[in-house]
Amino acid sequence: MEEGLHILVEKPIGLTIKATKAIIEAADRAGRIAATAENVRRGVPQRTAKWIFSENKLIGSPRLFHAIHCSYQPPTIPGREPAWHWRVEKVYSGGGIALDSGAHFCDTLRYLFGEVRQVSATVRKLQPLLFKKDDQLIVDEREDTWMAILEFESGLIGFWSYTTAAPAHSFTQVVYYGTEGALVDVGDVFHGPFANALIQRMDGRVRRLSDIARDYRQHLGEEGWHRLFPYDISETFTLECYDFLDAIQKGRQPEVTARDGLMAKAIAIAIYESSTLGHTVRVDDVIRGEVEVYQKPLNERWGL
Repeated sequence: MEEGLHILVEKPIGLTIKATKAIIEAADRAGRIAATAENVRRGVPQRTAKWIFSENKLIGSPRLFHAIHCSYQPPTIPGREPAWHWRVEKVYSGGGIALDSGAHFCDTLRYLFGEVRQVSATVRKLQPLLFKKDDQLIVDEREDTWMAILEFESGLIGFWSYTTAAPAHSFTQVVYYGTEGALVDVGDVFHGPFANALIQRMDGRVRRLSDIARDYRQHLGEEGWHRLFPYDISETFTLECYDFLDAIQKGRQPEVTARDGLMAKAIAIAIYESSTLGHTVRVDDVIRGEVEVYQKPLNERWGL
């Protein structure tokens, strides 16, 4: 950026909160654009869900949600350890899947429901895994389990849980409840809502989210639709890059700035901080740097 370049940085944009702030500050000093490479919210299903929750009110006002995944990854077989990669060690990755794929879900939650006020969480490593790095065996430092309660400024509450340490019975369930019905998702706990999700109302009516997307397009009109999906592009990575390049060309901010990336990743970081401290933490305190017990050794390692 000091050389005049704009940047599009892969989520979760920086190792820690301090790292993300350093990126933002550098962009501000240079007068450059710093965008977060976040694609999920740009999908037709996600845009449609936003409309349902905030304007259409097909299932009433958002009230609560749960997103739960349970599966099983067996322990490492001695002599058959997979090759090491950078995500294995927190000093390079910042954390596990709660921060990695979790950054997508945190951004989508902000997009759909607004800011998270506080987080109460427990994070664990229940199943030891080893990776081979040259002649060394490296312990996988990433969590395989977390359970988190998210409380939003709006009053909405959510339960987000994930584990790969649950043998014999695997399942995934993601449901968003409004005051008059529910959006029952059909995919994972990171990248939804998906097109095949079902909208179930208290009066018994059931519709697919993909069907309601047609109503959404009609509501927007062709001009509004093409503002979100230029040239009828619906592939989200393409839309992410288009938005970044269009922002540079027109001298505007992209939809998902580095600051947006900071706000989303702070939710995931708050999960780690809450578990480390053993109590509820406010997301604003994490953003301000008043809570950074989990992050402290990472910041020290990189001189932040």
